Amino acid sequence: MNSILHFIIELIAKGQQLNIIADFPITLMLENCHGQYLAAIRYFTDNPQWGHDKVHREASFELFWRSMKL
Repeated sequence: MNSILHFIIELIAKGQQLNIIADFPITLMLENCHGQYLAAIRYFTDNPQWGHDKVHREASFELFWRSMKL
């Protein structure tokens, strides 16, 4: 995952420096991001009717963001 989304590590580190993102180990945070990403893909693949639904898309992001923010 590092080779694909290497910029995420920099974003997480910056967010931690600014006290926006929880100060957990970056490798753990990266794995969590990857898991959330895969879960969202699976959900919207299994439920394509919700792919263009604003509520579902925003909820997907909110779940991701709440897992990292302070």
